[in-house]
Amino acid sequence: MSGTKFGLAAMALVFSVGCGGARIGQLESELGACKENKESLSAENARLQDANGKLQTKADELAKLAAARKALHDDLQAALLALIDAGQLKLSIRNGMVTLALPSQLLFNSGKADVTKDGKATLLQVAAVLKNVQRKFLIAGHTDNRSVKEKKARFRDNWELSSARAYSVYTLLTAAAVAPANLAVAGFGDADPVADNGTEEGQAANRRVEIVVMLNMDAVLPAMAQVKP
Repeated sequence: MSGTKFGLAAMALVFSVGCGGARIGQLESELGACKENKESLSAENARLQDANGKLQTKADELAKLAAARKALHDDLQAALLALIDAGQLKLSIRNGMVTLALPSQLLFNSGKADVTKDGKATLLQVAAVLKNVQRKFLIAGHTDNRSVKEKKARFRDNWELSSARAYSVYTLLTAAAVAPANLAVAGFGDADPVADNGTEEGQAANRRVEIVVMLNMDAVLPAMAQVKP
């Protein structure tokens, strides 16, 4: 072999080895990146599995709360069935809470906050049931959207009228052995209607006092805290 051909062959070999080394380096780099990606995906998968487990725990806890709420609703319905059938009380789940609604027409005279004789009889039956329920209750007064002047009331506005009516119910319930510590009072005026105030029927439905069974926060908060935002 001539010197020129030998030199060219040597150069080709060196070039080939150099290219091969570069390719090996590239492959090693890609392999390292793949390993890092695999580790990252494994960590993400573990995080997602953990989050899914927490979500399932939360779902299970909320399902238990819903079942307990339904059981409470059914128990109250059975205990208060006579009042419900007589149209003196409506029982529902409203805004996620068991709610007893008593029409103001039964409890009060127009524009007044003193409980009527028939209203007292009804509330005493309600109190006999609620005093044995170990929950907190909100007594919420509601009115229609007519002004207090139309009702010839001594109150300044519907907020004051609804609050006074709720307090009257509170007074009667506590006198009938419902624990005061389990009761709270609020007046909503005409701000939380359940029907159209444009009709007499709707106004009548909106004039009510609700006894709301409050959520058991000792059970709710742990369930809601299972998954961090």
